[in-house]
Amino acid sequence: MLKFSSKLFQKHHRGLLSKSHLVALDGLPVSKADDGDYQIDEYTTADGQKWMLDPVFKEDCVDDISLFDEMD
Repeated sequence: MLKFSSKLFQKHHRGLLSKSHLVALDGLPVSKADDGDYQIDEYTTADGQKWMLDPVFKEDCVDDISLFDEMD
């Protein structure tokens, strides 16, 4: 399972997202969209606002495999 990494995102795309978004996004699972890109369907920032992030680049994710993850 791919999970968003705020640390990797900052390394590749410094300044594109505010800290409040990076805190909310860090560690969230990333899903594969119908078009083949990756995305985060919904996340909520500390102020209660709901957002989605599309596209998410694989280089900004960590691969967190567990025995219970669904394989592609």
